[in-house]
Amino acid sequence: SHLIQNDQLMMTKDYTTNQVYVEDYDEHGLQVLSILAADRVDFKGIVPHADYLLFITEDNRLGTETPIEEYNWLFAAEAADSAGVDLISSSLGYNLFDAPFTDYAYEDMNGENTVISRAAGLAVDKGIIVVTSAGNSGNNAWNYITAPADQPKAISVGSVMANLDKSGFSSFGPNSNGHTKPDVMAFGSSTATIKSQGDVALASGTSVAAPIIAGLAAGLIQAIPEARH
Repeated sequence: SHLIQNDQLMMTKDYTTNQVYVEDYDEHGLQVLSILAADRVDFKGIVPHADYLLFITEDNRLGTETPIEEYNWLFAAEAADSAGVDLISSSLGYNLFDAPFTDYAYEDMNGENTVISRAAGLAVDKGIIVVTSAGNSGNNAWNYITAPADQPKAISVGSVMANLDKSGFSSFGPNSNGHTKPDVMAFGSSTATIKSQGDVALASGTSVAAPIIAGLAAGLIQAIPEARH
């Protein structure tokens, strides 16, 4: 609520419906946002006084996975660039889609082949810091990072447990060109978040590790602006 009251919510858009509302479904985004922006007596985000733009690019309404979502991310990144943002925090990743002929292979995870990874690279070239989750496929047959975590210019974030061991689900690198990924790890196993009813709940995944690093980066560039370079 403080984001609205203090005019810190600068823009919202759901690119899957072309509406401005971003609170209609799925609490994944809320949990990620809470790590960054929450400002309650019982829960403090990392950078609650930052300005925010909130974009939905992943269509979770029907449980589908299609390449159009990559283009949604591209459009959101263009809007972010036009608004002059300093940093993008992104918690999603792509390799397999509903239609197998559109799937990516590990060889495509080179930062150059996928639409979303190319878009992330262009955003960095524009001066935006891009922080992205590495992926949660570490225990799967595909255990590699997913796009855009393969983008060498982006900060890809894996997950560690409380004892600092890698979380089993955290995806592996390097990208297919041999670039070391993920770039950094953060606490992504049973991480405290806020859910839609306002209750504090634990969540696991590189999706909750990435905003921790995004918050750290935001605080760093506020304190030391030249650090962004």
